[in-house]
Amino acid sequence: MDIENNYPNYRQSLFAKVDFPLYNAVGNHDLTSNIYQENIGDTWFSFTIGKNLFITLDTEVDDSQIKGEQFDFFKAMLESATISEIKNVFITTHRPIWAETNPEFEGLFSDNTRSVFGDNFVDDIQPLLVKYSKKYPIIWFSGSMGNVPVSFFYHEVDNVTFVQTAIRNKQRDAILKVDIKNNEIGFHTISLTGQELNSLEFYNMSFWKDYRKPVAKFNFRLVPLYIKLMLTHRYFWYGMGLMLLFFLGIGRVRNWSKS
Repeated sequence: MDIENNYPNYRQSLFAKVDFPLYNAVGNHDLTSNIYQENIGDTWFSFTIGKNLFITLDTEVDDSQIKGEQFDFFKAMLESATISEIKNVFITTHRPIWAETNPEFEGLFSDNTRSVFGDNFVDDIQPLLVKYSKKYPIIWFSGSMGNVPVSFFYHEVDNVTFVQTAIRNKQRDAILKVDIKNNEIGFHTISLTGQELNSLEFYNMSFWKDYRKPVAKFNFRLVPLYIKLMLTHRYFWYGMGLMLLFFLGIGRVRNWSKS
C-alpha cells in the first residue's frame, strides 16, 4: 500500500526468494519520492522474447494519460514491431485506461483508480491500437480492480484483447498464467484458495453485467494484522502527531482567551 513502508518487507519475503525476472506496472501506491526508481527501475519500458514484444506503461505519471516522451516511446515500440516481424504485442498498465471513458464499461469498475481530469485513450491511444492490431494481436493487461466479484475480466474486440486481474485478500483471489508456444497464446486461471474456476474467456462482458456482487463477510481473524499494520505505518504516527499539535494549539488558545 505504500512503497516506503512496505518495500523492505516485499524485498525480503518475495523478491529475494524467486529465481526468475519480475516486471511490474507501476501503480498509485508505488510512487513516493524516487524509492521505486532507485530500487526497482524505470516506470515504463519494453523488452522482447522471441517474436513477442512486451510494453509496460506508467499510468500514474500523468494521471491516466500517456503523453509526451512516454507516448512517443509507445508509438515507436508499436511501429518497430512491424519491422521486426513481431507476432504478439503485450501491453501492461496498472490502470485500465481503456475502460475509463468507454460507455461500454460504465458501472463495471467503479472502484478502479481513475483520472481526475480524464485520459487521452480515445483520442491518442485507441487509434494506434486500431492501426497496429491489423498487423499483429495486441493483449492489454491491467489491474486496479477494486470491489469486484471475481479476479478476472476479459474483453476482445477485433484483434485487441483487454484483460484485468486482481488479488484483494479475498476468497476469490486468483492469478492468470499466460503460455506462449509457437507464438500461440494460452490463458490459464489459477485459484489461490482452491476454488474451481472457469476459463478466462468466461469472465467476459456478459458475465460481469449479469453478476450480482455478494456482500463479503468481514474476516475477524485479520483484525490483529490490520492493527499491526496501522501501528507500524508512519502515516498513523503522522496523524497522531498532528492531532497532538492540534489539541496543544486549542489548549493555548483557551489559555490566551482566559488571560
